[in-house]
Amino acid sequence: MLFLKANRMLLSNDNESAPIRVLVTDTDEESQRNLQEIMGATRDIVLSFQATGVEDTLDYARKSRPNILMLDLGLPDRGATRIIRPVLQEYPDIGVIVLTLHDEKQCLLEYLNLGARGFILKPAVADTTTISVREVFRGGRFVDPLLPHCLVSHYVANPAAPRNQDSARVDVLTIREKEVCRYLASGYTNAEVADVLRISKRTVETHRAAIMSKVGVKSRAQLVHFAIEHGLWPEPEAEHVANTVHLSVAPGE
Repeated sequence: MLFLKANRMLLSNDNESAPIRVLVTDTDEESQRNLQEIMGATRDIVLSFQATGVEDTLDYARKSRPNILMLDLGLPDRGATRIIRPVLQEYPDIGVIVLTLHDEKQCLLEYLNLGARGFILKPAVADTTTISVREVFRGGRFVDPLLPHCLVSHYVANPAAPRNQDSARVDVLTIREKEVCRYLASGYTNAEVADVLRISKRTVETHRAAIMSKVGVKSRAQLVHFAIEHGLWPEPEAEHVANTVHLSVAPGE
């Protein structure tokens, strides 16, 4: 078995200021280096270990109990399934984030049903990665905004999914801002939202700035997560949005 240790020291989460410890299992060396760079640039997340196979992952998980297991869906011989089942059976408090190149519905939903709480599309983007780790560590869920609507909508429809009960952040939004938020979270650009709602692009930009300021988000990924957690994506009157697969972030959007 090949063990790839990160350069940073393994730290324990014995107090609130300790970093979130992440175990990554991925056979792709480029992906490993990418994640190492992303987590190496943060203060609250530490890449404590990198593994490439089932046995070394299970061994490290049992010995060191990481906070997060980031697992490549493309491991050979259904390795991801062989890892996630025993890990969550023995240590249900470990948050599992799936790294995937795939966008096939059943494949992703299988891991959702197995207990994964985060899904990131490879190659991992820094903002998406750090947000997902922090959110899953807090007990929440995260879906990469570039992944299919089917996975996002399944999260929203799943009654067992933890939902943010703090409605105060939603209540500060106007009806129009909530409507704009739904479209933006569905991957629409400012121009596309303007076209659908028959308002000017400048008005959409104003609403978008107001939404992000009011609810305290700074990126499209955070906005998508906010919409999912607060029931703003999708709703019955916005089902036509869910059936249109955008989820692409245009430059500058």
